Amino acid sequence: MIQERKAVWKLLLKRTRRPLVTLLVVAFLLGSLSINSLVVQGEAIPGGTSSAVSGDPVGVVIGFRGTPDRALVEQYDGRVYMELEMINALAATMCFHSAMELTRYPEVSFVEVDELVFSSGWPDTAAPVQSAGFRDEQVVPWGIARVFGNQAYPFPAWETTTGDSMGVAILDTGVYRDHEDIEATGGINFSESPGGGTFAYEYFDSNGHGTHVTGIVGALDNEIGVVGIAPGVDAFAVKILDDTGLGTVSSVINGIQWAVQEEIPIINMSLYSSTYSRSLELACNTAYRNGHILVAAAGNLGRDNGRGENVSYPAAYDTVIAVAASDEANQRASFSSTGPEVELIAPGKDIWSTWTANNYQLFSGTSMASLHVVGAAALAWSADPDLTNVQIRNLLQQTAQDLRLAEQHQGYGLVRADRAVEALGYMVPPGVAPGRGVEEVIMEIGSKTAYFNGLPHEMDVAPFIQSSRTFVPVRFLGEAFAAEVDWEPKNSRVEIVYLRREDIEITITIGSPSIAVYQKGAASTVISDVAAFISQGRTFLPFRVIAEAFEASVGYETSPEARLVTRVWFRQ
Repeated sequence: MIQERKAVWKLLLKRTRRPLVTLLVVAFLLGSLSINSLVVQGEAIPGGTSSAVSGDPVGVVIGFRGTPDRALVEQYDGRVYMELEMINALAATMCFHSAMELTRYPEVSFVEVDELVFSSGWPDTAAPVQSAGFRDEQVVPWGIARVFGNQAYPFPAWETTTGDSMGVAILDTGVYRDHEDIEATGGINFSESPGGGTFAYEYFDSNGHGTHVTGIVGALDNEIGVVGIAPGVDAFAVKILDDTGLGTVSSVINGIQWAVQEEIPIINMSLYSSTYSRSLELACNTAYRNGHILVAAAGNLGRDNGRGENVSYPAAYDTVIAVAASDEANQRASFSSTGPEVELIAPGKDIWSTWTANNYQLFSGTSMASLHVVGAAALAWSADPDLTNVQIRNLLQQTAQDLRLAEQHQGYGLVRADRAVEALGYMVPPGVAPGRGVEEVIMEIGSKTAYFNGLPHEMDVAPFIQSSRTFVPVRFLGEAFAAEVDWEPKNSRVEIVYLRREDIEITITIGSPSIAVYQKGAASTVISDVAAFISQGRTFLPFRVIAEAFEASVGYETSPEARLVTRVWFRQ
């Protein structure tokens, strides 16, 4: 279907990294720029660029309100080349005018051009393909270390899981399965490039892009080459882009459909289109409703100044995690797309990973960033497979590291695989009353960000050490323990109602070392060696005293960089 355009695309893609420039130049050369991309019930809805030329055959996706009517399409000389059962649609080659005629039928819900999609990354030409050096010792790429909080290799999260048996469908250019540093579980080919050749598998990657992103998530921990975030994952190569890195919306949908049918939980799409597609959004929504996590590259259309809204599709859909790219300085990579759809940011500039023919390559793009998020999701989900896709998505959001960038640049922040796995250990299991078991507060002296059971909480005043005591704002700690905190200025006291144990009320009076605790009408007193005081507009007491007032036993351990880890055991 796209063969007649391929020679032009190949030439242009070699000469430019900017996909928007490519689209405009190709449209000019082919004389095929049209605005009528989507048609619903006879009403034309602008959907972006289209390759439809009046009177010429074009690939279209035809959506039906029920079972697709193949005979109806063939009645208008349409040649069906793909059945998209998951969205009740057919992909066919036909005259565009004939395709528009189909919208007169009530059973047809929409018709749109089967648009082109592109891979979303490029190699660093200053760093040629390499193999020497990578076979002498294993390298931990900077991006892998970064999403583990720059912890020392091997990463502590791997003591819990390496992503064992968690399925990841990588919709891309395939994979070089015989690479020494990759163990692909399987795959399939939906692209226009014939698979195999001298190789015995159809999803063979002669482009390199798919092999590169596969290594980011799943390169083996084997003392050579590089290592992935989740080296134990089951990686499936779903070849939906051809050997030049081009594909169509229908091939992407077919890949999503296959992953859903094969019950592969995580789906990655390191690809982009500048054109909205109703059919692709329907496919993403259907997969999400069926319990899958979908992750996609936000796109490489960003401006140097970071202004504008240019997140590409499918990343821009609500059910897809849109991933922007960061550099080694924790800044937005200048090419990374921006907009309100950005959900997370991850390393995407100058990323070493696997390449074809047992080589390694330096690559940049939001394609690379996307797989860092996939790796974090795979680790967390494999550690607790009973969680839903929505819970895992929320977990990644809540444990992300705030890089202090604009929200349209970073979303919730930098994905952190270590925090996501660690937070799982403190999630309250179903059927267990909140406030019981082990809970954890991590504070950094002088920092206004603390982590309660792995989830970030912002304080307006940072904790500090004085007279060998750790002081924290009473309001923050009360709210972290899910309590209501009220200040009574008339009596200079703080009243706390512990919501997890509604029978407990705590009263703290400024200048007094005594904390009054009321439980079921009975009064008791907790004595502090330091009286409550006000500083920077907030009430302070030693952390241990507050925790014990909540009927908790407290254990401390210190870690590097002035981090104070406090484990709280709530008594029955």
